[in-house]
Amino acid sequence: MSWPSNRLIKRAYRKLAGHDELIDYSDWKKALSVDSDFLARRMFSVIDTDHSGYIDYDEFREFVLALKGNDRIAFLFNCYDVDNDGKLTREELRSILSTSLSEQDLALSEDTLDEMVQSVLDAAKVKKHSINVRDLAVLFEHFPDLTLQLDHFLRQLLGQNLQRKKSHRPIADFGKRVNAAMHVSLIPHLWLLVYLAANVYLFASAMTSYAMEGASLAVQIARGGGACLNLNAALVLIPILRSILTLLRHNILHRLLPLDRLTDAHRLFGFAIILFSGIHISAHIVNYVQANQPLLENLFSTTVGLTGVAISACLLLMWRSAQRRKTDYERFVLTHLLYAPFIVAILIHAPNFWLWFTPVAILLLIDALIRFFFRYKRVEITDLKPLSERVTQVKFKRGKHFKFVPGDYIRIRIPAISRWEWHPFTLSAAPESNRIDIHVRHAGNWTAALNNLANKRHKGRQKWTAYIDGPYAAPTSGFYRAPVAVLIAGGIGVTPFASVIHSFLKSARTTPNRLYFHWLNRSQRSYSWFIDLIHQAEAKLGNSRFNATIHLTRLRLNLSNLLLQIAFNAYWGNHKKDALTGLQARTQTGRPDWSQVFSKLRDEHPKTPVHIYFCGPKPLGKELRKEALRQGLLFHEEQFE
Repeated sequence: MSWPSNRLIKRAYRKLAGHDELIDYSDWKKALSVDSDFLARRMFSVIDTDHSGYIDYDEFREFVLALKGNDRIAFLFNCYDVDNDGKLTREELRSILSTSLSEQDLALSEDTLDEMVQSVLDAAKVKKHSINVRDLAVLFEHFPDLTLQLDHFLRQLLGQNLQRKKSHRPIADFGKRVNAAMHVSLIPHLWLLVYLAANVYLFASAMTSYAMEGASLAVQIARGGGACLNLNAALVLIPILRSILTLLRHNILHRLLPLDRLTDAHRLFGFAIILFSGIHISAHIVNYVQANQPLLENLFSTTVGLTGVAISACLLLMWRSAQRRKTDYERFVLTHLLYAPFIVAILIHAPNFWLWFTPVAILLLIDALIRFFFRYKRVEITDLKPLSERVTQVKFKRGKHFKFVPGDYIRIRIPAISRWEWHPFTLSAAPESNRIDIHVRHAGNWTAALNNLANKRHKGRQKWTAYIDGPYAAPTSGFYRAPVAVLIAGGIGVTPFASVIHSFLKSARTTPNRLYFHWLNRSQRSYSWFIDLIHQAEAKLGNSRFNATIHLTRLRLNLSNLLLQIAFNAYWGNHKKDALTGLQARTQTGRPDWSQVFSKLRDEHPKTPVHIYFCGPKPLGKELRKEALRQGLLFHEEQFE
């Protein structure tokens, strides 16, 4: 039976038509997935041959067969040919392209739009100022991907979505996958095993010790939980030793430490504190009940009881605020200051805690001295500039002794916004430049206040002061060690890579010897502030050292914008640059197939380690990590706080 069968067409029609078994305009627009009323209504009127205001089954079937058969070009041309004169003039082409651009929330200059129209005429190989149905057929032959897109749309319409077959997905050989897994996971997992073994040993050792003294099982369990609580209450402070950890990241010891997973380690220690506190408290309650001891009297009339209540209260408040960090960052910061009384209470409550806390306290003191003398600064904000998509650029006056490497971040506090809040942001400028700046996306009350401050344009506005704590190293800070580096950014996650690319342009670095850059954005406006730097990189480094790809994830490929895609392709063919960005690299629609992207990288560099650096949404990071391991590539995710 030939595809599509009448049965398949009928099933798709009933799904679209609903209970009334007629497709009205709203049903059709939804099926087409377009926002433009002009294009959707024009296509609806072409299909609705009896002009009843509805598409019945016979009309729907004729439409499907037209798209599948040899009449597809004629059908599409009729949709565009509003006045039915058999030709699309330069003015009509311009109007259709302008409507498609508006539908996709894209904007082009008037000159670029005129050049796109001329490029379509050139690609159709016509000398006149219009095209007919035969010329449109020539364009489809010139751009064969459009035929594949028509087939894809038809399958979607009929509920026959094509899914990638996992068996056909490329994959690296076993040795490369093992090497990548070891690079990304071996050191963290070895440390995790050591950590788990230490907790098991301490728990068992404490239980054994108290069992030998004749303590009840409840007391044994309580002491076991307390021993592990001592360890974790000290370890949870290790990830905040920013200065010391930054020095280690640029030292050969970085190979032996899980420095890219410090945020995960901090969370792990925090959850362990909650777990062992719960075990410790529950076991003591059971012991009080079994021994018929007054619970409230023990809690509120003894030093051990009062400090235990204080520890529990501090822990509960910190845990609760951590759950709401994204929605109430200020409360999260303030409640985490309770860790100081938490530590004091444990020192009083647990007589052996000082043995665990003292080494960490010494490191904290050393770290604090380094930060106070070398990393803590009061600086002047030289400029606040509001950018598109509610991004704010903040420029600071750079001191002579402020040294950093690409990918480093700073913590800043701006008293004009909040007297207490510190926020981490990656430095956008290159170390070789004479300035420092950051780019901040609106993501909460503090960032909204910063954007509002930047938008105030009154005369003689005051100069703002900021306090900087940093710079500190992050996973991207080690990019200069990679022979081949692939930078993948999601939205504002591009900020660490702005510094990397800027430095790559200004310095005489020999590594990386090849730099790839992928930037995923929802909107064309999102990348306007960064595009000039990519232009410079393309011009100076060339394709031999630098390759950039912009992905517009909201840009949809559907039946209504085929002519727009023809125009984009034709413009690039004429000018060898992208109409949207002006880059040599063409803007890609939708989300990329990372399996193909990574396997191509692996094939192009079979004997060279390829390092993937990512900064962006966590779900995308999880997907990239998994695919990088499949392809034997080395993955690093930005987690600096």
